[in-house]
Amino acid sequence: MKTRLGMVYVVLAMLISCTDELKENDGALFAVSSEIELQKEKPTAENSLYEGDLYRFYLNGEIETTDLEIAALQKLLDSGKDDADTKEKLQKAFAYRAGLKVELGKIQDVFIGVKPPRPPCPKPRRCDFDFDFGIAPGGSENLDIVIRDSKGTAYGGTTGGLGEILQPKGGSIVFKSFNLKKFKGNGTVAVKYTDSAGKTREYEFNYNPE
Repeated sequence: MKTRLGMVYVVLAMLISCTDELKENDGALFAVSSEIELQKEKPTAENSLYEGDLYRFYLNGEIETTDLEIAALQKLLDSGKDDADTKEKLQKAFAYRAGLKVELGKIQDVFIGVKPPRPPCPKPRRCDFDFDFGIAPGGSENLDIVIRDSKGTAYGGTTGGLGEILQPKGGSIVFKSFNLKKFKGNGTVAVKYTDSAGKTREYEFNYNPE
């Protein structure tokens, strides 16, 4: 009888030891899992849409359009239509283009880790918005991005509140979650951004998602 009781105690001790070990292993697994999930939810160079790149894309598009307008007006003047109205339009077009180029020079690049975010529109008017976050320089007060189809229906953009994280090499970035449902045809991108000084800029451009 004593031998049987001794065997029971040994088995119970082994079960308790195995249970404790499993709990420890489970804790380690959960910790690793949580760390992986945290990495997925963190802005990176691959999953972030930088507002400065959107603004740069918009400005370059405006410059291209203004260049065409300048060329057409210059052609009119060269053809002998030397009137005051055409000259005034040409002067305004030159001034507008100069202002656009100044704005281009003001765009502040942001870096996540060791490389900048991938550009959203590598080809003219064709954009890829497969991102998880919208980001802007640290201290920015707001960032709203809305993407609509040709009928004006919103299919996605930034959502939620504004967060801020430090960068490995100093400084910080602000971010919002970003998601987009797929749709066919052309669309528009509308942006409203407020920098750290409280200055707001709003702009919109057309793009082709395919």
